[in-house]
Amino acid sequence: CIKKCTIFNNLTGQCSVRLNKNGKLVLPVSNYPADIKVDVVSRNPLSHYYPNQKVLQVGTIGCNMCCDFCNSWEISQDRPVDLEDYCSLNFKYQSPEQIVQRAQDSLVGLILFTVNEPTVIAEYVLKVAQLAHEQTVHIKVGIFTNGSMSRELAEEFAANIDFVIFDFKPIDLDSQHLFDNLKIFTERTHTEVNISFKNSRQFPFVSLPKNIPIHLTQIKPDYKLINEDEYNDKPFDELIQMMKESKFKYVYDESSNAIQYIKCQKCGAVIVTKQGGSVEIQHCCSKTYG
Repeated sequence: CIKKCTIFNNLTGQCSVRLNKNGKLVLPVSNYPADIKVDVVSRNPLSHYYPNQKVLQVGTIGCNMCCDFCNSWEISQDRPVDLEDYCSLNFKYQSPEQIVQRAQDSLVGLILFTVNEPTVIAEYVLKVAQLAHEQTVHIKVGIFTNGSMSRELAEEFAANIDFVIFDFKPIDLDSQHLFDNLKIFTERTHTEVNISFKNSRQFPFVSLPKNIPIHLTQIKPDYKLINEDEYNDKPFDELIQMMKESKFKYVYDESSNAIQYIKCQKCGAVIVTKQGGSVEIQHCCSKTYG
């Protein structure tokens, strides 16, 4: 984690899952997912990677951020006092081998670590990825991340996982390490960007690569902002048009249920048709990302 916080004996770090146990750093949440389910991968802000296919989504408690609008706060922001007993008493043991086997039993070819920040359970993620790649039928593994990790971990993830949803948060936008880590991912693995915060028009879009999918997501009032009825941004139509004029190839409004079309910038043919979690991709004179 980029925070590199000091963890005193018998206490956890800011993520609430890294525990200093008599001078040894342990991860009690490893092997104890708090949420595991099968869904359709393109219901996530991920439209160009095996669209419409099933994905096994996995997450534990703990996160290295505490966003006021977090829509999975009951899991990611869970802060138990006795972490080791809490995990073993409340969650079913699921080793990396069992996670991979569950994906196979569910006839799923994708595993996505989401709900909480995968950075705080990196060893668990990487072990699942290793085992998934060893299967006769290769299972793809990805992360839904806020990008707030060390360069070393970003490089290790990029070398060992298959796809990344890079989720920019409304805090820490001045941190150059986020864009540095995004560059590592875009150069080495399939990467799509999600931007979810109120003042999206103030985001430094010029810092983003123009050839990867960009998803714009409205914040839904939740957690500490549950009563903020006016928190959502205005429709993204104007912003999307501006981004397309700036030659961004793939821009999606994740707040809309309307049919969205992406056209080839060379020949004008429709190459992507998206409605909600349903995506169709066509190829024309140039290769479509993904």
